[in-house]
Amino acid sequence: MKKSIILVSAFILVLIISACGSVVKYTKEFSYLPSYPGMVLENSSPANEYGFSTASYSIADAKIEDIITEYEKLLHKNGWKTTDDKKPSSITVEKEKHLAVIVPSQNMKDTTVFIISK
Repeated sequence: MKKSIILVSAFILVLIISACGSVVKYTKEFSYLPSYPGMVLENSSPANEYGFSTASYSIADAKIEDIITEYEKLLHKNGWKTTDDKKPSSITVEKEKHLAVIVPSQNMKDTTVFIISK
């Protein structure tokens, strides 16, 4: 009986830990846009007269093909739809009233991701 309680408790703990690991993190610059793991802000600018803001991020030891494909999957999981697919050069995604254009650029071993969004 004691073993089964321990096993059930361990199983529940694993489920809780797994659920916590799937929490979506959002970018500070675009509070509605999921953040790709490892993205580090390089610079950003406030919204222009059309409502578009920009930001660029670096991702260490990453290739653009991997970033754009995996980021698109992450966005789709969070309800975004691809409206323009020009992989590996760029993707445009939309969700509700938001629009984001994501453009990766390879820099030696790292990738810079430029995002324009509103």
